Amino acid sequence: MYWQTIRKLIHEKKYSVLSVAENLSEIWLESKKEAQIVRVVRHTFNWANEMEHDANQVYYVADTYRKRSMKRNLRLVNIYISDHEPVNDWTDVIGAKKADHIQVQTFLLSTAERESYEDLYRQLQLSLFIPETDELDSDIRALQMEVVDGINEEREKEKNLFNYSKPFFSYLFLAIQIVMYLVLELNGGSQDNNTLLKYGAKFTPYILAGEWWRLVTPIFLHIGFLHLLMNSFALYSIGPLVERIYGRARFVFIYLLAGITGVLGSMVFSTSLSAGASGAIFGLFGALLYLGVQHKALFFRTMGVNVIGIIVINLIYGFSVSGIDNAGHIGGMLGGFLAAAIVALPKDRNKVLQIGAFVVTALLVGGSLVYSYSDQNLVKNEDMAFQSTQQYVSENKYEEALKIVKPYEDRHIKSGKMMTALGVIEFQKGNMDASRDDLEKAIKYDPSFAHPYYVLGVIYANEGDLTKATEFVQKAVDLNPDAQGYQELLDRLKQEVPQGNS
Repeated sequence: MYWQTIRKLIHEKKYSVLSVAENLSEIWLESKKEAQIVRVVRHTFNWANEMEHDANQVYYVADTYRKRSMKRNLRLVNIYISDHEPVNDWTDVIGAKKADHIQVQTFLLSTAERESYEDLYRQLQLSLFIPETDELDSDIRALQMEVVDGINEEREKEKNLFNYSKPFFSYLFLAIQIVMYLVLELNGGSQDNNTLLKYGAKFTPYILAGEWWRLVTPIFLHIGFLHLLMNSFALYSIGPLVERIYGRARFVFIYLLAGITGVLGSMVFSTSLSAGASGAIFGLFGALLYLGVQHKALFFRTMGVNVIGIIVINLIYGFSVSGIDNAGHIGGMLGGFLAAAIVALPKDRNKVLQIGAFVVTALLVGGSLVYSYSDQNLVKNEDMAFQSTQQYVSENKYEEALKIVKPYEDRHIKSGKMMTALGVIEFQKGNMDASRDDLEKAIKYDPSFAHPYYVLGVIYANEGDLTKATEFVQKAVDLNPDAQGYQELLDRLKQEVPQGNS
């Protein structure tokens, strides 16, 4: 009856095996559909206190499992199959008992009395049919072999799930990011913004100006040695695991798509320059969460609590410390989960689920891009965009500067900063009339922005109209007295303006 009961649980209710005693006298099984585990024990207790002690120990084991699998409540069916009953009174041990979040139902069944199994089988929703030949030694051995073979087969499937492929790209990506760190350090420093921009850091104004390759390149760049060290350790720790589970091609897809969605998340919610593999690495955690959805029992039995704990700790840390791109992390994790759903686990393909995940991903990516190019996001990024145009102008890269201004022109956004940038570009190119028109529009759009007044003052000074030049530069100083060069130019102009015109 011991093996017959186990067989029914595995075949009829699809229970999975949690653990098996070496002598096969005790088996723990878990329901894949509900918060319930079953323990089946073949043991004869001579005294009731022995059985009571065992039942108490079982409660603590079940509670440990509940916490590890992150279940709020858990039901345990504890089944003793015995040759005879204990000598003294044992009735207080069996029945239903509840303590905290654990509900335990204990049964004591006889190996000889088949009728005693009916209540148990009804509660577990098992068929009541029990073959009469079950008591024959040869049939018992065959049944035992069937169950044991089934357990071994399930364990082999689980083993194969974690060893589908040998990791390669995890180490390749790790090597690339280390090499790129050295390249940055040798060409200006990995914490220098100009160097980061030169080699492909995420910067929304540049992406909106057409440099879409910056959706990918930030994945392989890192800002400082500590940043590189933390992400390299994370990639070395989790990358090979995910690659073993999903295979090489799927791993590359998951890693890169997660990195891209991380950059998109940063574009939507952050205006800062950023770089790093964090979004892609969070995507790998997302891929493990997808594994947890598909194989919940196995996930929590092996890694679930640790994975979720690491995610929670990193998110809390990210929201507690300034300068961390949490939008990139969350975007990467979501992208990794969806990417894993698109490619699916190697032997768990579901076309409907895969197509659904693809559609959701396309909508999220498309929506992020649409928002990134929206008026609202362009206005949010105009400070950084203006600084970028000034950097390009200082390097005489006027066409590059115009690319940043173009999205604002195309959408007819009345941005004082972007119109100032356009005026500065025209000024540097020698088109004074066009520059004056642009700067006057900039003042109209944003009268509180000082720089167009200053540039107009320079234009009028170059044309010899020192009075107008002084008026405009004075206004610039009034609006921004700390700006470098404003006060210096004003002092020079006041010295040159004739006293009668002052």
